[in-house]
Amino acid sequence: MKNKFAFGIIVIILISILFSYYYYNNVKNHNTKMGIDITNTLTPQEQTFIKNNKKIKIGVSDQLSPLVFIDEEDEGKVKGLAVDFMDIIAEQLNQDVEYVFLNQDELKDSLINQQLDGAIMSYRREDKKVFSFTIPIIPVKGVTAKLIDSGQSKDDEELSASSDPVNLIDTRNVPSVEATIKDILADKNINEEKKVTAVLGNEPALRYFIEKNYALDQFVFSRDYKYDGNFCIALNSNNEILYKILNKSIYKLDKNFILSQLQGKWFTISYPLEKKGITESISILFTIIIASVLCVFYIFYGTNKALYEELGSRMEQVLDSKNELQTTFDGVSYYMIEIDLKGKIVNVNKAFREFLREKETLLIGKELTEILDMELENKELLTNIILQGIKKGEEQKKEIVSGKKILTCRVFPVKNAREKVVKILVTIQDVTREKTAERQMVQDNKMIAVGQLAAGVAHEIRNPLGLIRNYCYVLKNSKQEDSLKREKAICVIEKAVDKSGKIIDNLLNFSRKSNHEKELIKLKSHINSVISLQQNRAIKNSIEIKLECSTLLETFVLVESFDMVLINLTANALDAIESQISKEDIKGLLSISCIEDGNYINIVVEDNGEGIPKNIQEEIFNPFFTTKEKRDGNGLGLYIVYNEIQKMNGRIQVESTVGKGTRFTVVIPKVEVGQNE
Repeated sequence: MKNKFAFGIIVIILISILFSYYYYNNVKNHNTKMGIDITNTLTPQEQTFIKNNKKIKIGVSDQLSPLVFIDEEDEGKVKGLAVDFMDIIAEQLNQDVEYVFLNQDELKDSLINQQLDGAIMSYRREDKKVFSFTIPIIPVKGVTAKLIDSGQSKDDEELSASSDPVNLIDTRNVPSVEATIKDILADKNINEEKKVTAVLGNEPALRYFIEKNYALDQFVFSRDYKYDGNFCIALNSNNEILYKILNKSIYKLDKNFILSQLQGKWFTISYPLEKKGITESISILFTIIIASVLCVFYIFYGTNKALYEELGSRMEQVLDSKNELQTTFDGVSYYMIEIDLKGKIVNVNKAFREFLREKETLLIGKELTEILDMELENKELLTNIILQGIKKGEEQKKEIVSGKKILTCRVFPVKNAREKVVKILVTIQDVTREKTAERQMVQDNKMIAVGQLAAGVAHEIRNPLGLIRNYCYVLKNSKQEDSLKREKAICVIEKAVDKSGKIIDNLLNFSRKSNHEKELIKLKSHINSVISLQQNRAIKNSIEIKLECSTLLETFVLVESFDMVLINLTANALDAIESQISKEDIKGLLSISCIEDGNYINIVVEDNGEGIPKNIQEEIFNPFFTTKEKRDGNGLGLYIVYNEIQKMNGRIQVESTVGKGTRFTVVIPKVEVGQNE
């Protein structure tokens, strides 16, 4: 371990030394122009030339702007990056520099006539026949600047500026860049054949003069460079000695990266002006990279054992978790099947394998509906809820009746970390016993209700029977010629028979077993038929039953469920009112109202009975919970109400105040003709 630590320290020290060397040679040594000695590289002839000539006259044109410019705010001094560069050369040669501003044509003429010692100008191959050019001092890149057309967007203009505009003038061939820019802005006809709308030229000069004329927002520049070139010092071919002196000076300054430092001062060009010692930099950088790789390799080598141990531990945990999940998966009594998005089985639990009496290997890869023995309609139903689970990414549930079995099928989407469904878990539970017991419980409760209603129904039937008996006596004892009396007796008997028939029909309809299919009912007439079974009890206790419902309101419902809800709620309401009447002298009122609310119907059952204490309101829907005496209730009424409303995809709410009354609000979907499945 100590050897590894020592090796790491050595590598780090090596990297530090190499970095320090790189910093010293590439940063520190280039932070100053002091110490640059040019004269020791000059020949005696060149040194004599310098002694005899104390001033160098250099010509410049606006092609070089803003690398050379006249600062009007500073007493007209000549400034710029190129000026500083030439001043360093002049300082080392103990010379003064005089700058002469001329246009392109005048610049060339003055050089030919030897009125200038040199001129800073862009190197062009055609000029090489006339002038001698030093090694490059400043690189130059050309761009296109195009007037923005008011009919185009700026993005379109940028695209067109990046191509080669047809109406373009090359500023390298004009006497003055600034004059050309001004002429374009003034809409002057520079070219006799066509209107000029774009210029090609040195990027710094174009940007400088366009900004100077407050026209930056009128031009768009090309995204790419159109040419690469260099500014050099051009001299008359006869001035060979000065040519050599300047070349040596420029070379010496380039080695010390003077131009890069000057660029940082002026910020006039967006691209780098110098390429540093590439070979040397690459070698040092390569060495640092190799040393860094060795260091990283050492660190990796020192820690990989711990990583492998940690990885092994995590893998064991994953396998343990997988085994635990599979044990849980197999331990569940209902059927569980994992399927992929193509509908193929990828895993099944033990209960499902035992149900089919097949090995797992024979089930993997098959479609679920292919191996289930059920009717085609039910297979399509199961396939549909699986597809809905994949599409919606939500749990789906459906009850399927297959033969004599009732199956509850659930679909659970399995999602990855990105919340994308990757698999589907299907559970199938045989709930035949539970559903049969539940239906039997509902039927038993219904029979209990019928028994409780029997006394009232008997009284309701006794009244019309009494009328029939009385009018039968009238008929027997009436004379043959007394036709009016006979007709009245017959009419009363017919009405009494109809009333008795309706009471019996309502009782039979309530007590019959349902086929568990939705039926279309007119709410008002149906509710009337149900509450008529409670009418005798209400009259006996002076309780008014009030119904507010539109005669046009109709919907599809599970009739058996709907009737159980109404009979239980009204029976409980009458119990509560009777209890309150026994405590104080009040007029009992049971009101039922039907309110249409968009796609739902609200059925409100409200009484002015004794109310329900707030602390037990959350428990009233629990099975076997009751506040009545054992002989008066079994605690299943509101439990059945809650479950039957759930079957209808509805909900129930309760509001109650002790001594004031209770309001139950049943909300069920409104299903019209054509919407019922």
